[in-house]
Amino acid sequence: MRETSSPEETERLGAELARALRPGEVVLLYGDVGAGKSVFARGLIRALPGGEGRPVRSPTFVFFQHHPTVPPILHADLYRLPPGLDPLDLGLDEWMEEGVTLIEWPNRLEAERYPVRTAVRIEVLPAGRRRVVIERA
Repeated sequence: MRETSSPEETERLGAELARALRPGEVVLLYGDVGAGKSVFARGLIRALPGGEGRPVRSPTFVFFQHHPTVPPILHADLYRLPPGLDPLDLGLDEWMEEGVTLIEWPNRLEAERYPVRTAVRIEVLPAGRRRVVIERA
């Protein structure tokens, strides 16, 4: 468990995790709206070769954004997924074999189905701080 006091610190935690990721891994990003999931993802993506300085926004309205990093990243946001639509019908499982998949709002999935996964839980604390817990399975 770590605490951060700025978006830059949250990005640095994402960058630290980036060094340990391999193709086929799934990173599940949990937290309330505004907790910092996309900030963490931005730090992770920008830390990878090919991601330096890359614009990284939450893919809330498009569901997926592809980042041609090494390894490649698929950044998914399932917050606005229509009820009844299975994220796997969008091709999410096929991507997972090729690169690293970051999923915001993974409560729409059965996380246990992914044997190589990391859960990142971000909690908002008073005074703009965040508690970040990273669990690798």
